[in-house]
Amino acid sequence: MTAVDGTLVAATHRGTVMERDNGWQVVGTFPVPGEVTGRYTPVAHVEP
Repeated sequence: MTAVDGTLVAATHRGTVMERDNGWQVVGTFPVPGEVTGRYTPVAHVEP
């Protein structure tokens, strides 16, 4: 997660890039090598 010009931007473990500006919206993707396996732990929670 980071902020770009005051807008929260997050990337998922499956290669999706989203921004939060009046709700979450997908703004891009990036390649993820191999098959996604196992579990992950969320590191942040944003209240609506």
